[in-house]
Amino acid sequence: MSGGRLLIKLGDKEVEFNAEFKFYITTKLSNPHYPPEISTKTSIVNFAVKEQGLEAQLLGTVVRKERPELEEQVLLILKAAVMLLSILKMLY
Repeated sequence: MSGGRLLIKLGDKEVEFNAEFKFYITTKLSNPHYPPEISTKTSIVNFAVKEQGLEAQLLGTVVRKERPELEEQVLLILKAAVMLLSILKMLY
């Protein structure tokens, strides 16, 4: 803090801190590795989309639009599966 200003050290210089500043970095690496000192100070977001995942999303959108009754059946089946899995866990 100098003269009422909040300063941060960037390299060998002191720079005035601005809370509105945002810094974005992108990479083409499929599975980048960052050292712990970077990972703990940043938010890393993976926007990678696999073809299979995109296919499933598109199919779900089409089914919801074209055949809403099928989407309803899928939801009922999924709920039943979750309930049955929880029963199985209680039994074991």
